[in-house]
Amino acid sequence: MESNKIKKPGRPRKETIEYFSHYAVKPREVSILQKHLGYNKGYRVYFELMELLGRSPNQLLEYSNKYIKLYIADELRLESDELEEILEFMVGLDILCCDCFKEGYIFSDCLMKRLIKLYNKRKNQLPKHVCGKIIDGANDDNDESDLKHQVMA
Repeated sequence: MESNKIKKPGRPRKETIEYFSHYAVKPREVSILQKHLGYNKGYRVYFELMELLGRSPNQLLEYSNKYIKLYIADELRLESDELEEILEFMVGLDILCCDCFKEGYIFSDCLMKRLIKLYNKRKNQLPKHVCGKIIDGANDDNDESDLKHQVMA
């Protein structure tokens, strides 16, 4: 016997985040960024960029025209030329994906690794790199291994 129930559409799929884990043990890359930019500025820029990525659909930021660059610089409280230098430095540290950056996007594996558990809970697929690169640990359902890796590094 068929059910006469009308299927209601579910909630729209969420593409942004309101929260990401902030471990007490900071990644080595953040320490290097702090050494390069100064303790407070390095820490602020790293986490404010991660927050901005979190508010962006699929944690991907377009970085292809001067208006978007002005917006990002304003959000991070930086001058435009300083922003470019800092982002290139972050690419060099593998905080940001080099290939995505070359294609005009900002994408962070560091952030995505922290979001694996969230996306698994949402039963959504983890957003993919624009460049097609696979995110390490994307098939894992526990982000504790990432924490252990950071502590041991």
